[in-house]
Amino acid sequence: MKLFENSTFSSKLFSLIIITLICGLITIIFLSQVTLVYSSILGISTNQLTENVDYLRTYQVLSSIGLFIIPSILFSIFFDKNLTEGLMINTKPKTLSLIISIIAILSSLPIINYLTEINSHLALPENLSSIETWMREKEDKALELTNKMLITNDFSRYLINLLVIALIPALSEELFFRGTIQKLLMTTKLKPIICAFITSFIFSFFHFQFYGFIPRLVLGLMLGLMLVYSKNLWLPIIAHFSNNALAVTLYYLGKSEDVETMQFSIIIVLISIIIPVTLLLYLKKTEKNTNK
Repeated sequence: MKLFENSTFSSKLFSLIIITLICGLITIIFLSQVTLVYSSILGISTNQLTENVDYLRTYQVLSSIGLFIIPSILFSIFFDKNLTEGLMINTKPKTLSLIISIIAILSSLPIINYLTEINSHLALPENLSSIETWMREKEDKALELTNKMLITNDFSRYLINLLVIALIPALSEELFFRGTIQKLLMTTKLKPIICAFITSFIFSFFHFQFYGFIPRLVLGLMLGLMLVYSKNLWLPIIAHFSNNALAVTLYYLGKSEDVETMQFSIIIVLISIIIPVTLLLYLKKTEKNTNK
């Protein structure tokens, strides 16, 4: 049962911001205590914890739960009649739609790599050079920490990475961005594709990685359109997981650097645009025909 039956969009948006801020603050405080406990148990300083992979994985999981999953659940409890229905995870995705979504995401790899290369060379005006330096340092630090978790030859740790780096982020981020923010925007008079674009912009911005902003924006838009066409959050969740799992697997196989530095011909890049667009349009048609 809805606790706030007649809430307006603005009141829901304000509530979501407040819920997110409160959960974020509590998460930060909790993580600071977890950091102190880890430091005490291992007998090392908190600065040295960034070298401990188990700590990094724990931090990743707890951050995802506190910043994304809990706010999404709380918001749905307050404003939706049913939790799973409110988050659009109450029905199984159609097999065909699922296959289309996964192929669409994975086939976009060349264009995503191409956009990543372009994005990495973007520069701010000279008077903002200090900000650019800060952003590049932050980007390098984030990449360094991610690599520490990803690089492993141990199969059991590879499976842990699939859970920690692929599944949990996919589930938590889709619940929050697509299942909560985009769904809320879709209650307005904005066109669904505009809602998907706004959400993907917020999604990319929240990562605070400027030099991966454009490719992440494109991926977010694809995931958003999957939700628009299917009204089922499992499609973007599983597609998101597939994208993350591919990266985790490539790192495990030692092929990540080969893929990242791979130069695709313009033909391949164009094909990697045509295939996802065609598949998403087919997904739209398939879901529309099924729901008639």
